Amino acid sequence: MPQPTLTCPVDKQTLLTDHPLDSGLISQACSSCGGQWLSAERYWNWRHENPENLPERTPEDSETPAIPEVIKGKLCPQDGYIMMPYRVGHGVGFSLDHCSHCGGIWLDNGEWEVLKARNLHDNIHFVFSDVWQSELRRKEHAEAVEQMWLDKLGEETLAEARRIKGWIEGHPKRHELIAFLLHSGESA
Repeated sequence: MPQPTLTCPVDKQTLLTDHPLDSGLISQACSSCGGQWLSAERYWNWRHENPENLPERTPEDSETPAIPEVIKGKLCPQDGYIMMPYRVGHGVGFSLDHCSHCGGIWLDNGEWEVLKARNLHDNIHFVFSDVWQSELRRKEHAEAVEQMWLDKLGEETLAEARRIKGWIEGHPKRHELIAFLLHSGESA
């Protein structure tokens, strides 16, 4: 089905033209910035034809170039609504712009290739879900806490503290040991 003529949301003047994004998937690309508009209709038709969920690859398993984050508010080329950026996470350092009104996705130059190399392209719709974004925030928080302890204690002390913590957690008198350690009075 032909898509209407749309204008690039980055430079706001270049007309987007049909471009093969993947086997059986056509986007509308900007010849100026290299970005691509993926309509929800085309994406879901492609997903219907390609329902297999590929296992995610780690950054170590795939050669993926670093894509600079484009921090610029964009209006949806299809309906003019503000597109919201959604962080991808999973070792991918950029966000995807999504129109919650029409469901379309703007991919900055090179983003599809990174998503495909990591096998995240076939479930791109999950990136925009509350579950995905909550899990991403939880992981980022855990990493920040880990870094805080590393900065405060150093690698060697943190490793020893973890060893002691593991020993205490596995000890049959765990609660008594914790009470002893927390007791601020005279030592036994």
